[in-house]
Amino acid sequence: AAGSGAGEPYILVIGTNSPRKNVQLVKLAHASLPEDKRPRLVIVGGGHSSGTHDPNDVDVRGYVDEAHLGALLAGASAAASQSAPTLNLSS
Repeated sequence: AAGSGAGEPYILVIGTNSPRKNVQLVKLAHASLPEDKRPRLVIVGGGHSSGTHDPNDVDVRGYVDEAHLGALLAGASAAASQSAPTLNLSS
């Protein structure tokens, strides 16, 4: 797995650190998995503080260039994305 650890399975999350991308929801879902079966969660995208770690096997990378993103995607067991629904109140 490219840059995630020696062959460890991981789920890749691509998205900015904004409320509409709802990365927090993905982190909560990830934390609800049984600890012995929970893969690492790797988060990339603008607005995230690179190099921060979370006690629930979350690795925050921040912005990565396209080449590195491609390598991360190729090595990921899965990719996750969740955007918050928006309400259109205009008529």
